[in-house]
Amino acid sequence: MAVEDVSIKTMYKRPIPRVRGFAPQHFVSEAQPGGGVRSQWVSYTSRARVPSGTPGVVGAIIDKMRNPHAECVPERREWTPSYDYEFIAVHMSEAERGPWLQKCRAWFDARPKPIVPPPPPASTIDHQLIAAMYDMGRRVTRPPIAKRVKVYREAGVSDAYIAKAIARDARLEATSDERQKALDLIFAKWPSASKTVKPKAKAKPKVIKAVKKKL
Repeated sequence: MAVEDVSIKTMYKRPIPRVRGFAPQHFVSEAQPGGGVRSQWVSYTSRARVPSGTPGVVGAIIDKMRNPHAECVPERREWTPSYDYEFIAVHMSEAERGPWLQKCRAWFDARPKPIVPPPPPASTIDHQLIAAMYDMGRRVTRPPIAKRVKVYREAGVSDAYIAKAIARDARLEATSDERQKALDLIFAKWPSASKTVKPKAKAKPKVIKAVKKKL
């Protein structure tokens, strides 16, 4: 019985959990359009070059099937120093510290940091003044161009925009008759669309008066 118990214990031995190492990461900084810089740790994944074009184990099997004697040459990575190279150099010996610092500084000097573009200037246009002029909730037609130009200048609108507004208003005024004829042709196809429809009177609900019964 003792021999059987030992064999059963070894047969159904619980596996020992193993902790795998963490995925390699590197610190990346990106310049944002607004002028800020976003920095974060990103997983560093590198796939070896496979002659068949398929990475991973499948690519290795394909290469072995095509040419069993060929070996997959891994991709050569360029050496990059750490951002904390000065801190690492403190824990080095004096003989290794000088060449290490010189090599790291030469690498960083050859690759300067990207220039972050300045943020765009803030708008100085008084939009509330322009909105008060239009007052879309009450006004049906657009205000005349003279009034609009006056308000645009007071609100701080650029001269280029004002020139475009004047040219646009002149173009609409020149093509007013042509556009009106096109609209008339459209409504001529459906005469009923131009007729005014009187609103129907709402039917009054019937009120049933209560009748008192004599007892």
